[in-house]
Amino acid sequence: ALVAYLLGYNVINLGIPGGSNDAMFRLFLDHANDYDLVIAAWSGFNRSEFFYNDAWYNLAPGAAMSSIKEYHKQWYVHNAHDTQGRLNKIKNVIALNSLSSVPVINCESFWPVWDYKWPSSVNWPLSNNDNFWDWSNRNNYKRTQDGHFELAAHQDYAKIIVENLKL
Repeated sequence: ALVAYLLGYNVINLGIPGGSNDAMFRLFLDHANDYDLVIAAWSGFNRSEFFYNDAWYNLAPGAAMSSIKEYHKQWYVHNAHDTQGRLNKIKNVIALNSLSSVPVINCESFWPVWDYKWPSSVNWPLSNNDNFWDWSNRNNYKRTQDGHFELAAHQDYAKIIVENLKL
């Protein structure tokens, strides 16, 4: 949202707390023709989601499930292997960028996949391993009680993304 504001766009934020790259792609497909610009803040590859009883459930470290047994079962079935999660993230990034009819700005939140040779159609303003999590830690930004970075970190990171855009 902060990147969009800096670029002068009206913002529609479809972010989901604890959301995954799967959720980002799914929501993009639902709204692909609704926007002039897509800003994708990619999550770690240790997150996914599954559909159960007519609802989507996040699979992320610390996510709440109806029972721990159900959570572990779904985690191991869908996302227990780093290679699988990494490939899933790559698939989501390429698919979203390939299907978008408007420009896409890709940003890394954490657990980047920089060692992959991305197609030229995938626009990474910061492709030097400067994902939000590592950058915020390296620059000693303060955190909330929940461990998330405070607003100043997000604002400053958004400025760096905008400064490095090649639209």
